[in-house]
Amino acid sequence: MTESKSQAGVFYGWYVVGACFLTMAVAAGAGATFPVFFKPLIDEFHWSRTALSGTVSIGLIVGGLVTPFWGHWTDRSGARAVVVTAALFAGFSLLLRARIHSLLDLYLVAVLGALFFSGVDLIPLSTAISQWFRSKRGLAMGVTLVGGGVGGLIMPPLANYLVGLAGWRNAYLFLAGALWLGIVPVAGLILRRRPQDMGLLPDGEIAVSVDKDSAALERDAAPGQEAKHSCDESLTLKQAVRTLSFWLIAIAFFFPMMSGVGLATHLVAIFTDMGMSSQAASNCLGLVAGLSIAGRFGFGYAADRFSIRKVFTTCFVIEALGVCTLLATALVGIKALFAYVLVYGLTGGGGLVLAPLMVGECFGVKSVGTIFGVLAIAAVVGGAVGPLLAGLIFDGTGSYYPAFIIFAIGEATAATAISQARSPRSSKWKSVQTPRFL
Repeated sequence: MTESKSQAGVFYGWYVVGACFLTMAVAAGAGATFPVFFKPLIDEFHWSRTALSGTVSIGLIVGGLVTPFWGHWTDRSGARAVVVTAALFAGFSLLLRARIHSLLDLYLVAVLGALFFSGVDLIPLSTAISQWFRSKRGLAMGVTLVGGGVGGLIMPPLANYLVGLAGWRNAYLFLAGALWLGIVPVAGLILRRRPQDMGLLPDGEIAVSVDKDSAALERDAAPGQEAKHSCDESLTLKQAVRTLSFWLIAIAFFFPMMSGVGLATHLVAIFTDMGMSSQAASNCLGLVAGLSIAGRFGFGYAADRFSIRKVFTTCFVIEALGVCTLLATALVGIKALFAYVLVYGLTGGGGLVLAPLMVGECFGVKSVGTIFGVLAIAAVVGGAVGPLLAGLIFDGTGSYYPAFIIFAIGEATAATAISQARSPRSSKWKSVQTPRFL
């Protein structure tokens, strides 16, 4: 029996978390700026809100179609190769946005951007975190996703300032440079595939023996909890698709993304329609992301100590209440908008932390990138429906209120679905067969 070397100093996994944090900050921050460009594009080109929303929808659909590819590549080659490659081309797509002159141009560039922005997102980063951490996975994921909140807090107000200062085209040039300089060198130098490649163990634990099996390591790393799936217990994509939990999670991914992306895309337009300045509305958009930092930490912390399923359900229930506050604008006016920013901001980031943890809890970590990539299709389709639905409703009725009602119902549906999801290891929920065509 060969003794392994004891680890000294800071566990390298936390450097990986730092790189993931910065990647999320820049990529998610750049992605969160489109609502800032919404009305400037309408003012210059006189497009309808439905037409402009359609660019978001088609981009998300295309991104959803390629997420299994990014997940599979991540499982095979690790997050570093995926993130660096995707960031290079995603930055190029932002350069092209600065050159558009027609709606067709914007649609084509949106498709190109979607192909690569989905590779600088949660799938490769959550896979890296899942490989480097076990008992501290919720905390590590929360720290990583705080980056998205920081980027979302800073980038929309900054983009709005740049639009006013130098025009929307030059603002896109700035975003492209930020993506290249902020992600490519950091991810290329720091990200590593898994701790075993560096002679380390997840969470920075010290090995007693190199022969100790992975299932025992899982149990030791998470005292007080049921062991997460070990590699031996992990399900393949084919096995996961044949469980009821897979489809319940897909439902729970669809509806919150429908409301979240739908509202975010139109948020600056919604707020300016009600009398806010574009800078104040952009600040509110950033504040939603900024407040999500507390939610990401809070829900990540709770996921390490309580049932992920129950924490996830609570998150969706509160999100539904947050959407309902928008309906109160008819009674209390602009104050209801600030209530939405506070309530939805504090909970909106929770789902990002809990989603990959829920997938890992139910199906194990061996194929988590591939399974999460396929489940992400449901989320992306929901996200594609949301902006288009909101645009159609506004152009048809002159109001977003019917969309608010639909989005609130969707959040409640997600809460119900995720509350019923169970690990396939449970005898009650094991191997529910899907139709033969699957």
